[in-house]
Amino acid sequence: LSAAVAPSTSLASQPPPQIPTSRCWPSQLMATTQAAAATLLLMVNLGALLLAGAVLTPHAWDGLTFKDTALAPHPGRLLVGQLRAPPSAADRDEYEACERVRFRRGVRAPSNAYSSAFYLCAPAFQLATNVHLWGVQGRGGLSGVAALFGLMSIVLGVALAHASFLYHASITVELNRLDVRFMMLFTLHNTWKCFYMGARLLLYPRLGTAAWRGLLR
Repeated sequence: LSAAVAPSTSLASQPPPQIPTSRCWPSQLMATTQAAAATLLLMVNLGALLLAGAVLTPHAWDGLTFKDTALAPHPGRLLVGQLRAPPSAADRDEYEACERVRFRRGVRAPSNAYSSAFYLCAPAFQLATNVHLWGVQGRGGLSGVAALFGLMSIVLGVALAHASFLYHASITVELNRLDVRFMMLFTLHNTWKCFYMGARLLLYPRLGTAAWRGLLR
């Protein structure tokens, strides 16, 4: 009897098999790392915007085209070079984003310019919630796709925040075009991400890997 019990006793005393930890973070460490990364992203980019607002001068926009609004000294015409508006215009006129233009400042529309920092909420949210960015495996092979979408959201969100700041700081045609392009890219990317992830979560379990890849082709 002792001989029969011995094997089971020795098996019970053995430690459980070790699971590789390369892609398995402790949940508390993961949450702390994500929160720290999101906070760092916000601090760095907010600091960059504030520093730009402090060092920019009205001459920073010389050579760019002031946007075609009634604020220009010659309404209806684009103005290239330094903007010299009459003193009365600087006190009363607004541009298309419903804010007075400070013609003699480096940041001509500060409320709209600094509020561009809210675009940083999207990349900060990605860093704080998207565990796939940190190498965590997902079900159905979603980790790589989710990480790529998250990374693109971070890059486009940060770029949009800075492009929007520069446009409202300058109110120039060139930077307005840059701002619009990043807005379109950011919107199209996130729209496609929602459709793709929704379709994959709904259809992948039913179709399987081969059928899903064939559907994408």
